[in-house]
Amino acid sequence: MRHLPPSGDSRNGTLGRINLPGHLGVSDVAACLCDRRRNALCVQRSRYGISHATLRRLLNGAVGSDFVFVPILSENAMTRLGHLQDHHKLTVKFATPRSPDYYSNAGGGIGDVAKFMKRMAAMQVKVEVSPISKADRLSPQGIKEIIAAAIGLGEEDDGFKLKALSVRGGNDDGEAEVVDFINARFKAQAELVETDARHTDHEHLRTQIRAAYNEHGSYIQHYCDQLGAAATSAGS
Repeated sequence: MRHLPPSGDSRNGTLGRINLPGHLGVSDVAACLCDRRRNALCVQRSRYGISHATLRRLLNGAVGSDFVFVPILSENAMTRLGHLQDHHKLTVKFATPRSPDYYSNAGGGIGDVAKFMKRMAAMQVKVEVSPISKADRLSPQGIKEIIAAAIGLGEEDDGFKLKALSVRGGNDDGEAEVVDFINARFKAQAELVETDARHTDHEHLRTQIRAAYNEHGSYIQHYCDQLGAAATSAGS
């Protein structure tokens, strides 16, 4: 295996070379949690752990499908969005080295933007939408669909670069507020107890992932219920 990190001697600081047979490499344990009742997947975020994008590619390759994971947005971002009384402007900006054809079937209006990009031979686009008049406001459900679609593509494809994603409106106090969704993915944390300094206990890792997930179970359930209701409404 190429590009292995050097070994280090803690006694004198000298660096060495890790020599492994060709069929061996460096690995680390990883875990995920699949909640079939909520139709949700919780994945360990780790430099060496398996990502949900990798899981998607493996599953799609195994069954010949082409599904994507829709991200769960953070409670803070959704609460702030919910407190906006008027939605004055939605801004989306992204770039991709791929052909826009790759995103032509994406949801939330992203597919329509991709078709426009193809027509213009463009690889970067910025879209700003506003209501017809100050007395009107943008569709709250439409905003949520575009946000989920844009963040979902950013998670699924390393080539998709989401550069701006925000909503501007008035809050409960009547003041203008901008909610930025670039870092709005839902994340939870759980402490890992130190065991062997050279290894991570797999069972302990699985237990902590479940604990982090269950701690926010009520919010995740509420979010999934809203997502399911929106999908039913869109299909009716």
